[in-house]
Amino acid sequence: MGRLPKNPGVIAAGQLNARQKAFALEYLKDRNATQAAIRAGYSKAGANVTGCKLLAHPNIARFVQQKTAKAADAAEVDAAFVIKELKRVAEQDDVSSAVKVRALELLGKHLGLLDERVRVSTDGLTAEQRAERVLVLLERARTRAAAEPLTLSVKADPVEPGSGTDPSGSSST
Repeated sequence: MGRLPKNPGVIAAGQLNARQKAFALEYLKDRNATQAAIRAGYSKAGANVTGCKLLAHPNIARFVQQKTAKAADAAEVDAAFVIKELKRVAEQDDVSSAVKVRALELLGKHLGLLDERVRVSTDGLTAEQRAERVLVLLERARTRAAAEPLTLSVKADPVEPGSGTDPSGSSST
């Protein structure tokens, strides 16, 4: 039910009932399905489930997709434009390094350069062969982690020994 038909056609707002249309239009404002459901008049108690179900409705999904595409066309924004702008920001000398890093991160993600996932095909392997393959991959990951140490910067207020509170101020007792 959540998939769009192969030949979707154009969905007119008239193919949605009033509350569905209200939900779709509210969803387009902030992309928050729960809040959109509440603003469209659905029960607050079940708004998270209702919002998810409404987004899975083929006509609503198509309507949202069409409105989003229309807005992107009107703004003359496409993937090439976004990539070009991110590249421009990353190359500027007068922006902070944090802004440059974020622009490069977004570019890298889009281009698949930062994909850290590992796909393992185990079709036709015995349980022992699968376990062996996982051990090999874990060893590779450990070797890689040792070669490229990860440094993390954590900002937190220190906890005084015996204070009984964590940095957020809540009691640990």
